[in-house]
Amino acid sequence: MNGQRIHELVLLESLIKSNNINLDQFKKKIRSYDGYVDNNVINSVINVLSLNFYTAEGKDKYGGKGIVTFREDEFKMSKSFETLIKNEQFKELFTDVIRVALSKNKEYIQNERLTLYNKYTRKDVCRLLDWDTDNSATIFGYKVYQDTCPIFVTYSKSSDIDNNVKYEDQFLNQRIFKWYTRNPRKIDSPEVQKILSGSESGSMKIPLFIKKSDDEGKDFFYMGMVAVDKSSVVQESMPGKTGAVPVVTMNFVLNNSVPYDKYVSITDVPISAN
Repeated sequence: MNGQRIHELVLLESLIKSNNINLDQFKKKIRSYDGYVDNNVINSVINVLSLNFYTAEGKDKYGGKGIVTFREDEFKMSKSFETLIKNEQFKELFTDVIRVALSKNKEYIQNERLTLYNKYTRKDVCRLLDWDTDNSATIFGYKVYQDTCPIFVTYSKSSDIDNNVKYEDQFLNQRIFKWYTRNPRKIDSPEVQKILSGSESGSMKIPLFIKKSDDEGKDFFYMGMVAVDKSSVVQESMPGKTGAVPVVTMNFVLNNSVPYDKYVSITDVPISAN
């Protein structure tokens, strides 16, 4: 439990104390922390704690049995977890894990799904965007899913990667980020059209995540939501394995200008004084 979302922590803490809690009581508790409450996050919490969110491998990692059940607007401990929690040593350890996670949660904004400039893995993002399943293994650079399209960028590409995946994504300034779709893609490709139309209508959320290099591991900094500058969309090409392949570039306008120190840390390019 990394403490990024308070909902699961509050629910588990409540169930340890009383074994069950109804939906209205749970919502009230979340609001007391200034947390957001909607059907999407409620369903996400249920999927996570029942383990339905996870892949088969992920379920095995957590013992293969859900912690919580939800029926008729009531949360309860699962039978298997109820048995475990009767062991006082296990209960003490589990309670301590929740306490530590609640402490970590203070680093996050409660009424937002993602907190600016905090670090997240692809799996974290799948969960926090309320996806019904963990699609992190198939995201690669980005994935259009439901009404979201998280973008993941490794800013400084390794020198030994193939040219056909060496995308030249880059900041143009603290507010504008030039982005490449994966190849082969054209402007009229369904995936690209979903991004363009979704951004224009505001129906698609596009969160941008960046890490400086692969040396930083699996975590990406959340840089905020972005919108596509439609006038910047260009059909281009880049080297492929057997010749040039089509790719689409576009400029993202960040909702929040990147702080100077963060910008320089990622780009290694200081901003010239005017």
